Amino acid sequence: MLHWYFAYGSNLDTGRLEDRVGRRNIEWRLARLDGYRLSFDKPANDGSGYAMVVPEKGHTVHGVLYTLQDHELEKLDKHEGAHKRQYVRRTITVTTHEGDSISAECYFAVSPSSGLRPRRVYLDLIINGAKGHNLSPAYIEWLQSLTAVDD
Repeated sequence: MLHWYFAYGSNLDTGRLEDRVGRRNIEWRLARLDGYRLSFDKPANDGSGYAMVVPEKGHTVHGVLYTLQDHELEKLDKHEGAHKRQYVRRTITVTTHEGDSISAECYFAVSPSSGLRPRRVYLDLIINGAKGHNLSPAYIEWLQSLTAVDD
């Protein structure tokens, strides 16, 4: 069975996602998650922060919908730490650039910690993925304005 997966973090980088699930040429579409904002409050082992989405009115998270098979989602669960309860996967509704509402799988952090910042290499994966998919120029500009731990 195929599922839509909404990527907003480092999996915006298609090559990274394809490596994680073991398949190339994955179908994708641009989408947005309204009523949420992107933060980096998911603690990493090194004290930096990983991307997560947080409910907040008036904000939007831009991202990419990928079509994944059941076994590919299971592989992604392992990479995202779902089996260790670092992230939990939930079904959400996103809006495509064409205006369609689509149910998609999305990862939510289990134990956030406010005030964290991403590592530069991690943030650059997100920025490169956003640029590669031609996400909103204003959103890309905002991503580029963020300060990383090692800046």
